[in-house]
Amino acid sequence: MALRLEIRHEATVEFEEAVAYYALISADLGIRFREAVSAMFTTLQATPLLYPAATAQLRKAYIGTFPYCIYYCVKGDTVSVVAVHHTSRNPKRWQRRLRK
Repeated sequence: MALRLEIRHEATVEFEEAVAYYALISADLGIRFREAVSAMFTTLQATPLLYPAATAQLRKAYIGTFPYCIYYCVKGDTVSVVAVHHTSRNPKRWQRRLRK
């Protein structure tokens, strides 16, 4: 049984900004990025413990051919996405969200 997926507002904004960036380079690239992240969301719902721990609370899943990873936590029957993070950016951008 797939778990419920919850994507925090900040993660949605990051995701949509990345899609827009890749779409400016090439419409096909924007579509491929959206599909890769959506496929990872589906995988996280089905097998959330497949990916390694990044912190005591979060796990991290890399997005194949794109320099992004998804930080998420599993609580009960919910996978909560905290960040869709570009791996070259400062991780403090998403780490501040843990204090909220």
